[in-house]
Amino acid sequence: PNALITLAVAPELCEPHHAKIYLRKVEEHLLRPKSIGVGTLSENHNFYIPYYDNSDDSSDPKIAHGFSYHNGPEWVWPYGYYLVAKMNF
Repeated sequence: PNALITLAVAPELCEPHHAKIYLRKVEEHLLRPKSIGVGTLSENHNFYIPYYDNSDDSSDPKIAHGFSYHNGPEWVWPYGYYLVAKMNF
């Protein structure tokens, strides 16, 4: 979802046609019903893990020490960038 920042704050760097395709993909794969966040990975992806816990000290390499940060959890902060990007494009 980090590309949403560029689409929101520097839209002149983006080709409008590609930006619109990207936003459709975000809506299809990273926005979830009844959610106010943007997911970091599609629920259909093999590495998808829906939660993040930096304090997890287990030996599971998929989640230990917050490894899943970019593998699925939703974050609220990118949603504002998404809304601005939608207005820009």
